[in-house]
Amino acid sequence: MVKSSTIAALALLIATALPWGGAAAACMSGQDARVMQLLEQNQVVPFPAAASRAGIPANQVAAVQLCEAGGGYVYRVKLRQGGTQEIPAN
Repeated sequence: MVKSSTIAALALLIATALPWGGAAAACMSGQDARVMQLLEQNQVVPFPAAASRAGIPANQVAAVQLCEAGGGYVYRVKLRQGGTQEIPAN
């Protein structure tokens, strides 16, 4: 079960995300009920865990979106240094 503080932190990060790139239509914001449902059903890992696995420091994250990709999910991470990176969400 996902802790409510983890869900709240993820929702805050994703809620600040702005659409970018052409695939934004397949992405969800933190206010989308599907994001919470995916977390609660353990279909995706919380963003902090995925970022840690990918070696992305929290202070480098400018925005995050949860996106469908290739039959699964990825976090699309916009970095403060101007780059964008996709990391597996499951």
